[in-house]
Amino acid sequence: MERIGEMPISSLSAGSPTQVAIPGTELWDMRSAVSGREYRIMMWHSGDETPAGGYPVLYMLDANTCFGTTAETAKYLTKKPHGYDSAIVVGIGYPDGVEANKERFWDYTTPADPERLPVRGDRSPWPPVGGAEEFIHFIEAELKPVIEKRFTIDKTRQALCGHSLGGFFVLHVLFTRREAFSTYVAGSPSIWWNDNVLLEEEKTFRQELEQEGREGEAHRNITLFIAAGGLERGNPSRMFENAIEMAERLGDLKERGLTVIGKDFEGEGHVSVIPSLIARGIRVALTSSEDERGRNI
Repeated sequence: MERIGEMPISSLSAGSPTQVAIPGTELWDMRSAVSGREYRIMMWHSGDETPAGGYPVLYMLDANTCFGTTAETAKYLTKKPHGYDSAIVVGIGYPDGVEANKERFWDYTTPADPERLPVRGDRSPWPPVGGAEEFIHFIEAELKPVIEKRFTIDKTRQALCGHSLGGFFVLHVLFTRREAFSTYVAGSPSIWWNDNVLLEEEKTFRQELEQEGREGEAHRNITLFIAAGGLERGNPSRMFENAIEMAERLGDLKERGLTVIGKDFEGEGHVSVIPSLIARGIRVALTSSEDERGRNI
């Protein structure tokens, strides 16, 4: 495990640049005992006293590109005396030398026939896809225990955040393993993946919640924050329309324990929406009461 600390200004001299580190962060590589795949784990925590009940945790996908923004945003949002409870950010990325964009296609997707997928923008072949179940297992059975061994964690306040294909993965976990997290943050989710297979998972998810309601089974309250950039309207993949429509459909499940917050980030596109998604997603994840959550968003 490698600790990354601050570099004293006095140690720098003209003409000898050094890397900039984020205070409070660590990184280490983990190889899944099940799949054999290797991940670079990036973690930030404030170093403050453990909150009553333990630290809330945000698990962030695409850490190679999003971790810095997420860690710095969490640092400011948890700054005392007016910030949220101290928290931990765990980014899941890939080691140096690994083509992250290729690897994410495997980890974030369910199986699909490449012949039935749309032609890619650069007309290149689709990389291997369909490893979502292995990836879920890695997070739940291998990564979470490492974090929980080092820190006292509030297991009722754990969030999963992803964008694009990562957003697809977030929704897939919600629909198939909803007890894994208490908050799900899906930005511009690729609902189109594999002929909209998520819509079938959504139907099954709804049926399960409604059946539990009829049987009087107790359920855990879960929050879904689903958002897209307004400039994504009209895209052939219906990235914006699919996200907003899903938020509207799922909105009637509040009595079944699901709180849904849909957000149109006006003026933002598929990539520029990411910082806004991260900032709002952290606020949703760290807000403890349902009423406050609604006001803050």
